[in-house]
Amino acid sequence: MDAKVILNRFDKMKGQRANYDRAWKPVRELCYPMSASVCSAKSVDRDAEGYDQYAVARLLDVTAMQSCQILANGQLVQITPMGENWFSFDAPANMEHDEEVKEWLAACTDVARKALAGSNFYTAAYEHFANRSAYGCGCMYAGWSDKRDMLFFREEVVGSYCLQEDAEQFVDTVFREFNLTPRQAVQMFSGDDDHLPDVVQKNAADEKKQDEEEQYLHAVFPRTDGYGKAGNRGMPFASVYVHVKSKSIVHEGGFERMPYLTSRWLRWENGPYAISPGIFALPVAKQANFLEAMTDLATENATFPRVLAPDALIGSIDHSPGGITPFNPNNGEVAKPSTWMTESGYQFDKDRVEDKRNIIENMFFVPLFKPILQEDKRMTAMEVSARQQESLGMFHPIFARFSSEFLTPMLLHVFCLLYDHGMFTKPPASFSKQASGGQAFIGVPNVSFSSKIALAIKAQQMGAFQSLSEILLQVAQVSPEVLDNVDFDRFVKDASRIMGLDPDWMKKSKAVQELRAAREEERKRMLAAQEENVQADTMKKGADAMKLAEGIQ
Repeated sequence: MDAKVILNRFDKMKGQRANYDRAWKPVRELCYPMSASVCSAKSVDRDAEGYDQYAVARLLDVTAMQSCQILANGQLVQITPMGENWFSFDAPANMEHDEEVKEWLAACTDVARKALAGSNFYTAAYEHFANRSAYGCGCMYAGWSDKRDMLFFREEVVGSYCLQEDAEQFVDTVFREFNLTPRQAVQMFSGDDDHLPDVVQKNAADEKKQDEEEQYLHAVFPRTDGYGKAGNRGMPFASVYVHVKSKSIVHEGGFERMPYLTSRWLRWENGPYAISPGIFALPVAKQANFLEAMTDLATENATFPRVLAPDALIGSIDHSPGGITPFNPNNGEVAKPSTWMTESGYQFDKDRVEDKRNIIENMFFVPLFKPILQEDKRMTAMEVSARQQESLGMFHPIFARFSSEFLTPMLLHVFCLLYDHGMFTKPPASFSKQASGGQAFIGVPNVSFSSKIALAIKAQQMGAFQSLSEILLQVAQVSPEVLDNVDFDRFVKDASRIMGLDPDWMKKSKAVQELRAAREEERKRMLAAQEENVQADTMKKGADAMKLAEGIQ
């Protein structure tokens, strides 16, 4: 690997990202003013860390910022809620009747839930949702902390990384720039395969220079040479750390899987980045900010009106509360100070601001995540539910993309990390495979979601279930054999899953089969006993009849 080639590639990627940087800057100021700068260039109104010191002061209407936070909070609570069962690892289609595999994956799901809750995943997830809401894209690193022996997550700052896609429009290349002090660099790159520049190691030992930050670059991309070799340098994804100032490679390794998980709200044309609610709402948010300034001006004009004063009183009018301004009434009304031009469009401006706020909130899906508080108190619960279902229908494609692009790959990556670090029990033989070289591989589980949003979307299927049930009940009264067309076991299990019921409430298929077999045996035993009783009764009646006949003779 050549450090200069990697740095040149990163410079080209930053050039391709320049248009997005310009689009993100006003979004940051109106929607996410306290986030780190998305622009590398500093200006007079930025401090040393790149923060715009006056962005919040210029923000008069906070609707966009508040809506962005509501959307981020809503996604966290209703898509990845901490403390709730929002996902599960399920058996592949060809093993859905293998109870041993299903039970093992259920145990793995429980381990993964606890591992995520014990890590910093939910903190990083909130930052990821906030970045998606404002800028349209998020990039989260998912790995294993050897120091803490647990999962580790880090949401990257928008503008600190560059992305590239493969031929199928999936992100497969991430270049990220970051800063480390010499002391941190020595801690991070202290292995036998690491090559820190001598000047960095020297500065780490110098108390005056050990905390001075220097720039590094981490490049992760598909490996085109050396794939299949032993060790990290033969893994599918190359991982290269570069010390930018010295243009030298500090560490070269690899990953089995892409550790950077990215998501896009909606792909922006043919680029790897995205368009977002923040970008959609930008024109209206600017208008709302301007109208709020006009409303404040109208309020100020009403509170401190313009004064028409005679020449003799100029400089003598007391505007303070309870102030006294003397004038000579003998000079008539013209000698008396008076207000003028007090008419204002305060109510008109206020109504226009409210209209803009409603548009912004709709663009950020606020009615979906805050339906009860936002709706008119005179609305019925059914009307509120109908409004929420309408918003849910518009959010469905957003959730579908997020699930396939981020959640599923992230959870499968977590599954592999936990398996690699021995957090799972030994998998069933039917779920593991032996490679020709003797290395063992396990199958890939399916991932299903049971969060509030996922269940709300699936619940729309319940309408079809209920309609079918009503039809079946009506037809079965005339033709009972029509029920033979329905797999009621599958019907009930799917319905319980869609409704979000605890899976433990449903008996395992094996237990159901054993129960039915025992019930069938009991039925056969009772039929046999009943038949024996009938035969005994028949024989008794026959014997009694014979005795009666003999008595008559």
